[in-house]
Amino acid sequence: MEDECVEFVFTALVVASNHRKKDWERKDVDAENVPEKNQRAGFISRYNEEREEYEVCVEKYAGVNDACTRPTIAKTLAALQPKMAPLENSSCLTKVWVNHGPPFDTIGDLTHGNERVGSKALRNFIAERMPDITLHGHIHESVKEHGNEAFTSRIKNTLVASSGNDFMSDVCHGIFFETNDIAGTVSRFEVKVKESNST
Repeated sequence: MEDECVEFVFTALVVASNHRKKDWERKDVDAENVPEKNQRAGFISRYNEEREEYEVCVEKYAGVNDACTRPTIAKTLAALQPKMAPLENSSCLTKVWVNHGPPFDTIGDLTHGNERVGSKALRNFIAERMPDITLHGHIHESVKEHGNEAFTSRIKNTLVASSGNDFMSDVCHGIFFETNDIAGTVSRFEVKVKESNST
């Protein structure tokens, strides 16, 4: 049996939203306007060199803000391509991608307000590069909004999975799969932590 080769890519990109935590937010594509509701005041982590630690700073998000001045998600993903295996030579690879934010119109991007908030740039990049599986979070309620049974969808031949962790619950969910048989082994499982009575 040959050794398996896996291309693993992780990014923390998130489209501009109305969440208070704003660290990784960016515009999705150049032509996109960030809705006013997504430009509210938020918190950003900044590195304090004197104290050698990250701290939370409050910054006003109005008009031109960090999300609007950073390179877009589309440009950031395009800059990743030179680091990835060439498309024409990647048939031997298992490709696993993890991005905090989900692609548009998939299992991972449906909010409780029935809005699709995923990245169109990420969806296009997945359709072009066709990894075997992509894993996403960010929209905690998305799996629940799909009836709690489905946790995967597809973009072409790519399996898109979301763990869908309800941040109000004590139960965490994870995704498991074997890289040599992703479609046959992918599952969503509960992680239950037993409380210890020891003091």
